[in-house]
Formats: sequence, structure tokens, C-alpha cells
Amino acid sequence: MKISICLLASVLFASSIGTHDADSLQAQTAATPAPKTASAPSSAAETVAEIVKAGNALIESLDDAQYQKLQYSFTDLEQRDRWSNLPTSTVPRGGIRMGDLSEKQRQAVWNLIKATLSETGYQQVVDNVNGDETLGRNSGGRMNFDSDEFYVSFLGEPSTETPWMWQFGGHHLAINCTIVGENLTLSPTLTGGQPMRYEWEGKPVRQMELELDTAYKLIASLSKEQLEKAITGNRYVDIVYGPGVKSINVKPEGIQASSLTKEQQDLLTKLIRHRIEILKPVHAEKEMKAIIDGYESTWFSWYGPTENSSAATYRIQGPKIAMEYSPQRLGGDPTNHIHAMYRDPSNDFGVALIKQLGDKKKSASGNDDGAQLLKSIQGKWEIAEANVEGTVIEAMKGSVSEITGNKIVVSHGAATTTSTMKFEHGTNPLRFKSTSTDDQIGLAIMELNGDEMTVCTSIDPASGHPQAFEAGPGLVLIKFKRK
Repeated sequence: MKISICLLASVLFASSIGTHDADSLQAQTAATPAPKTASAPSSAAETVAEIVKAGNALIESLDDAQYQKLQYSFTDLEQRDRWSNLPTSTVPRGGIRMGDLSEKQRQAVWNLIKATLSETGYQQVVDNVNGDETLGRNSGGRMNFDSDEFYVSFLGEPSTETPWMWQFGGHHLAINCTIVGENLTLSPTLTGGQPMRYEWEGKPVRQMELELDTAYKLIASLSKEQLEKAITGNRYVDIVYGPGVKSINVKPEGIQASSLTKEQQDLLTKLIRHRIEILKPVHAEKEMKAIIDGYESTWFSWYGPTENSSAATYRIQGPKIAMEYSPQRLGGDPTNHIHAMYRDPSNDFGVALIKQLGDKKKSASGNDDGAQLLKSIQGKWEIAEANVEGTVIEAMKGSVSEITGNKIVVSHGAATTTSTMKFEHGTNPLRFKSTSTDDQIGLAIMELNGDEMTVCTSIDPASGHPQAFEAGPGLVLIKFKRK
């Protein structure tokens, strides 16, 4: 087994330690199974990389005129706020109209949505769009309702480092996905639809079915005393956190989440999960943890009757969530026309993620262009410990690396390997990429603590930078001491 390992500069130490030691290393690591290739992205960074890849694929499918319609500046607040539940004939959208795209280009849009959302979330968007197509057919074509009337736009260029967002929406749908590094948020996002119940290609569709069923289970679980607190009105009401609302001031309305029994809290959590888990698990779990941690200041309220399938509004409001489900009177049956909102009061349009990124850049200032860091790590370093996928490699102990400028020379016996380092701005842990003289690429993270330096490297660069300093499958952990 030949292993490519970054020793600070992501060099191939297997090639620089000599044939004998390479054979020894092979024997030492043979008991460690090779990391399995994941069939789907498992980490946040991998997921975002797939989203960026899908975004770029969409761009590449467009001609220049289409690209100009798709692309906006990340700071274009007018376009950012141009989302609505209303038809596009009433509130014109920016971006590219789906009906103006070729089949290949439309598929590229759907691939972007699929790369971002869970299978459940992707199907929810499909059902929403098909619902609008159904509404248009049922209106005899008199209204501007159909799957062509949805728009996609980008604010900023797809990137794994620089903040950007994609928007997709039309009648009863507005997805605003802001991506900052390996993190993302869908705040604000409007779902729901009309009709909520219909047939598509001979099969029944019931949008948001599981969420609604859970909501009725939760309200049915409350005692008389609890119902007196939770029920805030005897008739359904409209959403209050919808389009045009820029200031999210959550209210302590209804019953406090922390006052619910364990079983009731589990139902509340399940109810919220149905909304949050339109995201892939790696991002949804982060959101859920933050929401649950805020249950002491989170409230559940209900407007309307509590019988199953009745027309009722419910809201969940807390530090990390403003979630609404609201029947609408237009169309006859209010339960078949729904407006549903999700917002994170602390992170609308990724404001908290962007601030966090700015804070990281400030904390790394002086290291951003590598100048200060390179000054700190100049000279000779000796390997104190080398760990490959959980196996300590004694043969590497004592090997010396010398850093001059942005070049690093790794010596082991008579063999040497030279590489060039390039640091990524504002990353935490600090990421860098190295390229050896024989064009071997290494992706690693670095931590400097006085005269001790730790570097963690991905064995396979295709898996991206490591997420933490650990000696696990697919990773190499090297600890240095200044010589």
C-alpha cells in the first residue's frame, strides 16, 4: 500500500523515506482497512463541494445572455428580497425562468436542488412545483400557474469559501439557500402549496403530510390546562414571518417548550424535524441541536380547532426558529391552500454565518497571506510522532523538515522531497495546500503552539481538507517539535 502523506507541505513521505522503510510502513499499516469510498457526501464540506459543483455545472450549461440573467452580486439586497408566495405575474421574480431553459438546463437546476436538499426535501419541492402545474391545469389555463413559472438565481459565485446563495421559487415556493464555507441555511424559506392534495400521474400526493399529522398528535397530547395556554385563537390566521418581513421579533406566545412533558417535547422535536430535515442530515442536525438547546425560550401556539384535518394555524417561535403553518381561504378549502414559513431569527440570509466567517478572518489576520505564519515556522522541525490511520509509524520519528520561505524540504536519510505551501485565507483550523516538485497535491490543516506544530492531512486529496486534528481512517497526523 503506497500512501501519500503531507509532512507539513503534503509531501509523499512514502517516496522520501526509501524503499526499505516504505516496505516497513506497508507492513505496519496492512492491518488498517482502507477507508471506504462513500456513495454520497457525508461531511458538511463534502456536501457543500457537491453543491458548488452542481452550481458550476448549471453555469456552464448557460449561454452568456442566460448567465447574465442568473447572476447577481451577493450584496444585491433587492434581488435577495424578491421572493414571494404570490404568482410571478403579480410579483415578478429575478433570475432565469424555468420555462426558458432547455431540458438539459432544467435538469441542471434540479441537480443543484438535489445536491443541497435531502431526498425528502427534494421531493417536497417537486410536489410543490407539480401542485402548481395541477392548479394551472384545473384553472383551464386562465391563471399563470405552471411548472414553467419558477425562477432560479445566484447571488455571488458558487464557492466553498466565499459566501454566496441560490434562490429557487415561484407561486407558493421560495427557497433562499445561503452558503458560507461548509455551512448553509435555508432561512428564509417558504413552502406549502396549492393544492396540498392532488393526483399526479395517477398517484395521490399529500404535501407536508407527516408534519401535519405530527402537529395534530402534539395538540392532542396536551392536557386541558396546557391547551388553555397553547390555543391562542379560535380561527386560523395568516403567517407573520412571510415575504417583506425583515425584522423577526419572536413572541412568547402559547405554551413554553420547556414546560412540556418528555413525550410532548419529543413530538415537538419531531414536528420541527419535518421542516428542518428538508436539508441533508449533516446540516439538519446542526440546526436541530441549536433549536433544541433553545427550548427554554421556545413557544408553541395554535389557532383554530384541534380536530384532525381541521383548518388550524400553528407557530413555533424561539431563538433559532420561527416556523409557521397557515391555511388560506382562497380556493374554497383552506386546508388545501397552505402558506408555511421557516426562518432562523439569528441567521436570516446567513447573517450569523457571515459574521462568524468575518470573526475567523480577524482571528487569523496576519496569517491570511501566510506571511506572519511563515515567519513563525521558518527553520528546522523534527517529527515527534507520526500516525497513519491510527497506526504510529516509528520509522518517521526524528525525520527533519526545513522551511525556507514558502518552500519545505523533508529529509529522511538520504532522500529529500521539496514542496510549496499555499494557505487558505480566514480558515479555522488553518488550511493549506501544497504542491511537490513532482506535482503531488496535498490538502492539510495546521496548528501552531509555540515550538510545537501539528499537521493533519487527508491521504486522498479528493476527500478534501481534514475537519479536525485526529488520526482516523483516511488521515495522517504529524506532530513536530522545533529543532
